[in-house]
Order: sequence, then C-alpha cells, then structure tokens
Amino acid sequence: MKPVNTARKILLRVLYGFIFFSIVVTLIGIWGLKPLLSSRIKEAILTSTNGLYQIDFKGIQYSPMTGNAEIRAVTWMADSMLFDKLRNEEKLPNNVFKCEIEKIKLTGLKPWTIIFSKKLNISTISVENPFIEILHEKHAYNNSNKAKTPYQAISRFVESFSVDKINLENISLTYTNLSKSKRTKSSRIASLDLEVSNLLIDSLSHKDTARFYYSKECIVRLKKLEFPSADSLNTFRLNTLEFSSENRTLTIQKLALEPHYKPFEYGNRSNGNDRVEVLCEAIKVSNIDLEKLLDEKKIYAKELSIDKGRLNVFSDERPFIRPAKINYRLYPHQAFAQLNLKFNIQKISLQQINITFSQYNPETRLTGYLYFNNIKGKLLNVTNDTLPLQQNPICEAYLSTRFMKKNPVNLTFNFNLKDPKGAFRCKGEVSPMPLSDLNQVTNALAKAKVDSGILDSFSFNLQGDKYGLRGPVTFLYHDLKVSLMKEQEKTKVMKIKKLLSFFANKSVLKSSNPIRNKPVKTVAVNFQRNPKKGFFTTFWQALLEGIRGTVM
Repeated sequence: MKPVNTARKILLRVLYGFIFFSIVVTLIGIWGLKPLLSSRIKEAILTSTNGLYQIDFKGIQYSPMTGNAEIRAVTWMADSMLFDKLRNEEKLPNNVFKCEIEKIKLTGLKPWTIIFSKKLNISTISVENPFIEILHEKHAYNNSNKAKTPYQAISRFVESFSVDKINLENISLTYTNLSKSKRTKSSRIASLDLEVSNLLIDSLSHKDTARFYYSKECIVRLKKLEFPSADSLNTFRLNTLEFSSENRTLTIQKLALEPHYKPFEYGNRSNGNDRVEVLCEAIKVSNIDLEKLLDEKKIYAKELSIDKGRLNVFSDERPFIRPAKINYRLYPHQAFAQLNLKFNIQKISLQQINITFSQYNPETRLTGYLYFNNIKGKLLNVTNDTLPLQQNPICEAYLSTRFMKKNPVNLTFNFNLKDPKGAFRCKGEVSPMPLSDLNQVTNALAKAKVDSGILDSFSFNLQGDKYGLRGPVTFLYHDLKVSLMKEQEKTKVMKIKKLLSFFANKSVLKSSNPIRNKPVKTVAVNFQRNPKKGFFTTFWQALLEGIRGTVM
C-alpha cells in the first residue's frame, strides 16, 4: 500500500506542475504569440526551476481569440549535470521527475482576464497518455525547508487560478526509491486516470473544508494493477479501483490473490505452506474521513462492504523438512496489525462469501474437502492505528454460513489486534445433520466411510494465539457406524475392510455421545500449531482433535 500512497501524492504534485505550465502558456501568449511562444516557454521553465528542468515539444498551437491551446510530444526532464551542484548546495529536491506526454489540450484559456482582473480561468485541461518517472532520494535538509503552497507559487503571476475540468488519461507511473539500502526498488502503475472538477486556487480556497486538494471533486481510476507477494509465489491483482472525494467512497472490482503454481508444486516451492487463493468481486469503502486521509495519510471510514467472494485454502500434509528455527506464519489479523498504512473501519459487512478448505493426506493420496457457503456477517472495530487500539483493541466478528452447502452454522470471533501473540477467541455451533455428509472429509483424512449416524449438535469455545488453540469441544451424536478402509498393496486402491470395521464399531468407536446413562463427554482440546500452517488449517485441526477425542 505504501507505493500506491506515495504515487498518489506524486500525482498531485504533477497535476500542480501542469497548472503552473498552463499559467506560463497563458502569460507568454499575451506578449509572445506563436513565433516566440516555444522559446519563451522553454526559457520560463528553465528559469523557474533553477535550471534543473528543461522542456521540449514538437508542436504548439495557441489562439488568444478562441482561448484554445494544444501542445504535442511534450518532454520534461532534469539536467543530470546539475545534480551534484544542487546536492552540494542542499537544493536538490527529494523527487526528480521525467515526463513524456503525447498531447496537452487547453480550452477557454482567455488571457485578457489576467490583464483586467489578475484571474486566470480555464475551461478544460486534457493530458493524454502521460508517462511519468519519479526518482526518490530523501535528503535531510529538505525536512526543514517549508514547501510553498500552490497559492504562494502562483501569487506572483495571478491572484486566482481556476479550471472547470482537468483530465489526465491513461497515466503510466514509475516510482523508484533510491533511499533504502543499496537496492533500488521500483513500483509501476499503468492505466491510471485522474479527473478533477472545479479546481480553485486563491488566498482562501485552502480553508474550504468542502474541497479536496483545492477541488470540489477528484476522481482517481486505476485499471489492472498487479504486483507480486513478498515470497514471489503469488500475485495480487485488481481489475478496477475508483476513488471519489465528493462521495467519499473507494470502490474496487475483482481484488484477487492468485498463486503461481498448482497445489503440489506450490507445496514443494513453499516447503509446505498453505496455498491460499482469494477473490473479492466487489469492495466498497464508504464515508471516508477526508481530513484523516489528507493530513495523516490514514484511512478512517464508517463501513467497508465485500459482496461476493471466495477463499480457497489447500493444506499439504506431505512431510517437509523443517529448519531448526522457524518463524510462525502470521494470522490474518496479525498481518493486518503490522501494515504500514493505518486503518480504522467501524464496520466490515460480508455477503455471499464461499470458503473451501481442502487437505491432502499422503497416506491415502486423497484430498478431503470442507465447504462453507454463503457466508454473511459483520466485523466491528477493524483498526491497526495506535489511538483506537488503546481505546479498544478487540475486533468482533459475527458470521453465519452453511456447512457442507447445507447446514446452518453460527460463528463468533474476538481478535485482539494489539496482542503480540495474536490472541483470539472463537465460539461456534453447528445444527443437526447426517454424519454421512462428512464422507468428503473422512474418506481422505480418516480412512473411514460413515455408513450411518446423526449429528445432534457440535459446539466449541476456544482460545487461541500463534502457538495453538485450547478449550472445550462438545460433539453430540447418535447411531454412528463406519466402514474402515485400507489401501490394497497391489492396486493401491482404498478398499473397505469388513472385519476390521466390525471390531472398530463394536470396541473402538463410541456409537453415541452421550452414551446411555452416562454424562455428556466434552473434550478439552490443547492443540499445538504447525508454525507453517495458516489460521484456517490450524482452526480445523483443533476442532478435528476434539471430534477424534469424542468418538474414540
């Protein structure tokens, strides 16, 4: 998130550069006209940037009578020879730009308004296919240099500057950070559009709280962003992103985490990490606090909604060589708490979310599946910012779903977002169902087929952290009967063993809980987590430990 946030600030600086350029074109147009216009623009840019930047273009057309101007093939670049000189003089800015633009159009640009009122009003500014490259290198001396406000920058030319509509279309942006260590790190964003409505810069506009960066409306649209995960095994993608300052909303279409490899190859390359695939069809953030966004670069919002999505988790249980010391894989709420970008979302609403959990058993060479369909619910107090966490560190989640596509389930989670161990609590209850519905799991993971049996209720109340889960699990059922299976040595096919099944049902497995005239059996689970396994796998394996302890 940090490169995107930096890019947004840079884009606004670039926008102000286009505004300054428009003022230069207008002022020179008053007294230079076409024969001298090109040379005077180049001279003005060179002078105003202390010789750091020079501008070039192939063609320019300007008519003071119609107020229209068009500049083609614009190139803006820095003079590399001045770098050392400006650095020694402590005048080199933190960000150095290179810009290439196919075409800039200005309409309604009337120079006589400057003559009579010292106000510059422009109808539209259109910038087509700009390529912007930023080299960032932080210099300590710039921290004490107070940057000029936009009004201070234009006040020597005009008293006010306004544009009805500004469009930057199909922006390609490259941001390279030269400040951190010896490695240079580049971030790239393409297919970005910026639309600004009713821009006004004068002595009072910065006090107008209804304006966002001096505009009544600012819309940012981003198409097809993608970047790799830290381990290079996955790619984050989004189809479209749009921010509206007037509506105070951020919408995202099709946000996805896509693994690069199929399940077994992923396990080989990750040394047994869970393979996670995510797709959110539609995300909307509403009632964004613009003051927090502008002044503190934090996202505070009333609600975030996710409508339609899926989560697929594959757990590979093949034996992998573990290093002597291994870091625990972060749970989702721990990873959220460590983000550099700070959030405070009052409520997250979920609709039509499907989760599939699959686990491969190398003994049976089969994969078992668990399905949680049509998940809906809410998460409250979702924050990773210091002050809200001090006031309330607990994120609450209330979810309902259908287990194995049929059975209603209610779940409650409490996540301590401030706890360094990732502490959480979870409670749940599953309604009655035929136990044979679990054969998609038991065939692969327990080498058993459920022939009969009814689940009366299944409840749990667990406490967990990065080391595992602990707490009571109660699995109530009756009339359980199973067929045990064993692999044939020659065919390697799993086959039911009737005699083994008979003895198991008679002497090993308990057919009911509670057994007649005996109290209900509740298992106290104390499950130790595999550090490489994620939240969902750990949660399921803790519940499975409780089920096994009940029926055996």
